[in-house]
Amino acid sequence: MKKISSAVLAVILCICMSLGAFAADVQVSTVVPNIHEITITYNEGGYILYQNNTLASESTITVERFDDVVLSVICKADSHLKAVTVNGEDVTDDVLHGKLTLADVATDMDVVFTFEKCDDVPPVGPDDPDYDPDNPDKPGDDCDHIAMHGGIYKDGKPFTDARLEIDFGEIEVTPDGKYSYKVDEIKNGFHTVTIKNPDGTPAGKTYFAIEVDENATEPSVAMLPDGTQVITVPTGTKEIFLDFEVHGNGGLPDGVPGVDPDNPDDDDWTEIRIGKEPTPPDNPDKPIKNPIFPNTDAFIRENPLLVGILLSFSFFLFLFVIVRRRRKDEEEETA
Repeated sequence: MKKISSAVLAVILCICMSLGAFAADVQVSTVVPNIHEITITYNEGGYILYQNNTLASESTITVERFDDVVLSVICKADSHLKAVTVNGEDVTDDVLHGKLTLADVATDMDVVFTFEKCDDVPPVGPDDPDYDPDNPDKPGDDCDHIAMHGGIYKDGKPFTDARLEIDFGEIEVTPDGKYSYKVDEIKNGFHTVTIKNPDGTPAGKTYFAIEVDENATEPSVAMLPDGTQVITVPTGTKEIFLDFEVHGNGGLPDGVPGVDPDNPDDDDWTEIRIGKEPTPPDNPDKPIKNPIFPNTDAFIRENPLLVGILLSFSFFLFLFVIVRRRRKDEEEETA
């Protein structure tokens, strides 16, 4: 019996050793997908752009592995962006200059943008940006709205009868018959603008973002590497003056990237300039400082020394008046 058991164990051992040797020659491999799907979902209140095209909600885009994906966010005038999630994780703080960048995509993604209506809030007084002296009881809202004025130019000359189409038609502006335009209200955030010829054909296109910064002391324009121009304004600014100028036939100046990835060979580009009023046609390069419209709180924060001097002067003036009045009363009593 022992001999039989030993023989059976020997056979089993030989089989196991054979399987082990066979397994050592077997290579296990994993196939990694080279493309990924990104599903974009959003509610009413805005829309999402990818490669300068508007995406419908629940759209799916396909990208190669480790590609970067940039999604632009445009809010409608009565709404703001409340939250953004990627595969359930909150990434709202990653939205910069109105854009969400998904870097080195290595998995399928569900991206959800949630827009929310601006809430009505009563104006706090004449210093509130939404205060209307003709209608002091009119409610404001918790979104930043700014009026926008300026001129339209082409190669240094007034571009008369041109039209502005902002956010793919959300706002359409026809100039006053000359070369200046006016937008009564535009929200902070990312925007796209197309400058059209009088016959309706496109003449220039650019992308810009308006950002409100409590630390800013005056409006400024900066250009991002992708060509988006960022206009930063102080808190409490009620209106900004921006000139749009279409440049062509000369290519882009050194260091300025193209702003239309769909037409990389297009030499036209559109510059945005800060202005106090539409730039004079006889001197389009004249630098003009933009006015600032700070509210009271912003003025105090930005000018503490001046406020301190004014308060001290007012206090001593008050004491002087009181002392003079008291001396005059004493003189009258003595007389």
